[in-house]
Amino acid sequence: MDYNSGVGLKASLLPSQRFRLQFSSVAATAAPLLLSIAGSGLSPLACAFSLSGVSIGTVVILVIGIANNYTSVLMVRAASRLGVSGYEEVVLAAGGRQALQWCRVALIVLLFGTMCGSLAAIQETGARAMGELATETGYGVPQWLSSDPLGRTTLLVILTVFVVVPLSLASLGEMMFVSLLGVALMVAISAYLVFSAVMRDTDADADTVLLSLPQGSMKLTEAASIFGFAWYVQPYPLPLLRALPPGEQGAATLVAALHVTFVITGMAYLSVGLGGLFLFGEGHVPQDVLQGFHGRVGGTLAGAFCLYLMLCFAPNVVPLRETLVRLYHESPMDSSVTKPMDSSLTKPMDSSLTKPTVSRALNPSRSHEDAMLPSSRSAVLPPLQNAAFTAALVGSSFGVAAVLPDASAQIFALTGATGVCAIGYVFPIYSFWCLPEDLGGARRPAPADRWPRRLYMWLTQRAWPTCVLFLGCAVSILTLIAVFEQWAHPAEASTCEAEP
Repeated sequence: MDYNSGVGLKASLLPSQRFRLQFSSVAATAAPLLLSIAGSGLSPLACAFSLSGVSIGTVVILVIGIANNYTSVLMVRAASRLGVSGYEEVVLAAGGRQALQWCRVALIVLLFGTMCGSLAAIQETGARAMGELATETGYGVPQWLSSDPLGRTTLLVILTVFVVVPLSLASLGEMMFVSLLGVALMVAISAYLVFSAVMRDTDADADTVLLSLPQGSMKLTEAASIFGFAWYVQPYPLPLLRALPPGEQGAATLVAALHVTFVITGMAYLSVGLGGLFLFGEGHVPQDVLQGFHGRVGGTLAGAFCLYLMLCFAPNVVPLRETLVRLYHESPMDSSVTKPMDSSLTKPMDSSLTKPTVSRALNPSRSHEDAMLPSSRSAVLPPLQNAAFTAALVGSSFGVAAVLPDASAQIFALTGATGVCAIGYVFPIYSFWCLPEDLGGARRPAPADRWPRRLYMWLTQRAWPTCVLFLGCAVSILTLIAVFEQWAHPAEASTCEAEP
């Protein structure tokens, strides 16, 4: 069923119902989301907790996680009621063509930047694994792959061509095995850090670590930039609506999967961050937790994390590919012609539910061209075209990672400061305030409502979204400050270790 048809919109106008969610459906939907949300955001978390202190760091990362869960749910509910399955389609319905253009720019910056940073991180962890292997065995090939610039590039080419590109060809709904393997690796890495911290005799340092305070304003800024990037997931859930039942039932399943995703990810983040901090001790935490392990253990962890990053790379390609394909398929539309919501459908549909109807529901003064929603079906390419276009996208990000080796931290920070703020906070809140209530927008008080209900609606529909928006902008500003500070003083590169 095509969710651009009037069926999705018509179902959203019916009275809300409570559905019995199936555990298997929620788990299957949450699996690819768990793969897309964490990735390389795991390894610097111990450093971030060392910079911010345990208590402040825990509060900050949980608050940011709650805010991202909230904005993700807003986009899912709006997409379900609009009958679409793309992030930018919701923004188009809320703000028209101008909002759509800015949304696409932000999506491309965020997703392509994430792909570039992920490949750089894959190269770094793969080279570290090869270096530890060379130290243990004395073989020359691993040493060349880990230390020589040409060898590191060759290693990245091999991993990209034989692992990353094939995994990136599938849609999110087709990544069940990959998702399960990635989640298993995430759990294993988190569990190993916690186990190592528990087995280490840290009784004397436990109170010091628990009561630790931020190491300074700039260190707290750097920690906030790490926490802020670790949670964004907003572009990934919406394509999963195509594999779910239409209307509120599919939305309820996806919302439940989002809650599961954020809870499990939060547990993993706290395990890695606090486990690494207690394991290495205050003032001795490496910037990347993998740098604290050497020998066979270090090589095994680096290799496992490299595989985990390659599995996490694929979900980044799907929303970027669909956004660019929609943009390519978009053609000038005649505002004098009324078209059904999807003229490619062969089955009959309600002719009264047309795109101009959606336009008048959103904004009577908006032009017909502004209200036209691009087809979700047009975002899916035939197999050969999908393979060629995916290879081109991955190849472009490979070029950036090859030109800027060992720059994953800076790439992630820049994309986090710009794209995450727009996609994770600005556009969801903007859409929530612009869309009408029956299409996933904010509720408006009725004239007959008394002041307690008006106060409640103001707190939930205006004050709380404003706080979330302020939080996103604040984290973005702090991230930019941290990036510019590192560029201005490269000799004082970020470190979690205590100064001598």
